[in-house]
Amino acid sequence: MHKISVALIAAIYSLFGGIAHAITIDSLDSSSTNAAPAGDVIISPLRWVETVSPGDRITRAFQIGNRTSNPMIFELSTEDMVGTRDLEDPVRFLGAQRAPTQTTARDWLIPEVREFRVDPGKRAVVSVVLQVPRDAKPGGHYAALFASGQAITDKGTGSISDPASGVDIRTRLGVLLLANVRASDNDTGFTDTIQPSGRIVSFSSSRRVYSDTTIPLSIVVENTGQTHLTANTTVTITNLSGKIVGRMQSSDWHVLPDSVREKRFTWSRSVLFGKYYAVAEVAFAGKIITASTTFWVIPMNIVVAVIIAIALFWFMWWLRQWRAKYPT
Repeated sequence: MHKISVALIAAIYSLFGGIAHAITIDSLDSSSTNAAPAGDVIISPLRWVETVSPGDRITRAFQIGNRTSNPMIFELSTEDMVGTRDLEDPVRFLGAQRAPTQTTARDWLIPEVREFRVDPGKRAVVSVVLQVPRDAKPGGHYAALFASGQAITDKGTGSISDPASGVDIRTRLGVLLLANVRASDNDTGFTDTIQPSGRIVSFSSSRRVYSDTTIPLSIVVENTGQTHLTANTTVTITNLSGKIVGRMQSSDWHVLPDSVREKRFTWSRSVLFGKYYAVAEVAFAGKIITASTTFWVIPMNIVVAVIIAIALFWFMWWLRQWRAKYPT
């Protein structure tokens, strides 16, 4: 039985005012700055952040571009995701498992097209619906929309569901959904946005004393609330006299409920010496939490120079004492 391509189906439906709006195929815009590369396939945007009310229905378009030399078949799927306390792997995707009712959102994401083909140098613009149930629990709900792609090689053609088709080059890209559901009152219709809360677990440098002028700093934030925390962080560094000698910033990094996440900074200057103070400010939802740390910088070239100077001074003193004791 011959398989009908998605493009042909869309064309047929378009004649009758069907679902042609659900996907469009056009040339890939290589200058796009919103798409993050993953191999030779791109997806944009990478995050979908919404504050919603029970019963809301929102549609958004996503772009999937093919920068390989082969046509590719993509299939869209959804998974729940949860935060973890593992700093190296702060988010876990649950696959076929479902998150608790309090945070699940995999069924809320409804792609209007599940499977489609994208030729080299082309992109698909796909509509995805976010349908929030009327009985959705207030607080954060999290899921991922995955685009699983396989390249069609000269071995044959086919779809993802047909492993005998000769499709053997695979890739998987994801878009993260972070939805904050407002609390609602069925009697009054009043809605209230759930506010995030969190704390700084630690803020430190890897050592107390450095011999070079590149200083790594790490801040770990814990989300203690019921919805995701979107943090903007500023690290300010001052010297012993209180003068600001460095400032670093990081914006829009997310920490999911009941999880911790680390943000790393690297501060470097050509010349550093002495004791320094670092203050981290984490701002979210109109709140600011702070932490501080200190470190010393004693460059090795200065240490060597001081040792040589002391050695020379000692040698000159010893030589003077020797000549005084044994005059010629």
